[in-house]
Amino acid sequence: MKFEARPFFLIIFISILLCACFGVAILSPIDMGIAIRPPQMDEQANLDAYNHEALQEGAAGVFEVDLVLAVLPPSSSQEERSLTIEPVQDIRLYVRDDHDSLDVEEYCIDYLDLIAQGEADAEGFFTYQYHSFLPEGGYCKLLDPEKDAMVESGNFIAGFVDGEQQSFEIDNYYVLKVPHEQLIPYVGAFPEIVGQNFWFPYDNFITNIYIQATTSVRMSDGEWVVANVPAYYDWRLRPSGSRAWDMEMQNTAEILPENDDTFLNYFFAGAYQKVELKFERPLLFKISFPMLMLAMVVLIAFVPMMKSANVEDILAVMAGLLFATFAIRSILAPGSEIGQTLIDLGIIGLNILQIIAAGLLFIRIRRNRTVSGPSKPSEPPA
Repeated sequence: MKFEARPFFLIIFISILLCACFGVAILSPIDMGIAIRPPQMDEQANLDAYNHEALQEGAAGVFEVDLVLAVLPPSSSQEERSLTIEPVQDIRLYVRDDHDSLDVEEYCIDYLDLIAQGEADAEGFFTYQYHSFLPEGGYCKLLDPEKDAMVESGNFIAGFVDGEQQSFEIDNYYVLKVPHEQLIPYVGAFPEIVGQNFWFPYDNFITNIYIQATTSVRMSDGEWVVANVPAYYDWRLRPSGSRAWDMEMQNTAEILPENDDTFLNYFFAGAYQKVELKFERPLLFKISFPMLMLAMVVLIAFVPMMKSANVEDILAVMAGLLFATFAIRSILAPGSEIGQTLIDLGIIGLNILQIIAAGLLFIRIRRNRTVSGPSKPSEPPA
């Protein structure tokens, strides 16, 4: 058999070119839209998160709330998926105590509420879910001057101008903590909020998250100073390979209009934090599905051309195609419990094509035998 060198070296060249492309996609700092980079943890924080009334000279009250939240996208290996948002560190309260004659004696987080809003349908209706991170009754604690030392002066981030961080100075404040073990994570499983697996690998959804922290401090004269703080939220996106999601986030701090009739007015008052979470499948999943389906269709299309093959070869090819068809689900689906998806519809379509291809092959073989006629027995030698 003659060795064909050109196809051999062409395949080697293409493999080297593919390795170079994969290396660039993995190591490049630019997102190329290809899901072949290792899972990473992204962080985004909101800087416009101060109670400006407590920043004034001689004021008292909570002027900043630091909350670190982790966002876990829905698991792709389960049919009923859920979005999880959980505090992963202790909440930090920055309490100003710059009053001339009164002192802070007690501090509280009265409410730490979350509202998850799904996408609106064609008629403008949407589903939302309310959740409180705090146990019933909130969290209050007396200020202990022996353990809770006052900070005389400190710098805080004011924003960024031309890429440079701007800061301001605050004096006479306490840094207090609320244990994150006492906080309740949010787990949302409404299909209207987190979507469904059926359209995998083309499923996507957008969820708006609204959060507000209501704090209060009790002064030495018994007066309570209440503040609605949008809070300094450090959001941590925590994707994983099995979850198979591309995530985007956008933070905004907003002020709720008074006497409005939105659904937020029933839960919030004043400033709150809005975060838009976008979830979609990586580009690699979207491309792999049609390419694999197209490859299977091409292979099945060759079946009716095997009219001169032996029965054993035909059975071996058909059995291989049958097992390969059902293997598509295990290759493309992230988990066996994902439920019914578009992949199952593709498998059904491939099975129908296999039956049609086998039928066409049978017809062609029968027609070929009919045209050629029965074979005559060979005459014995004289």
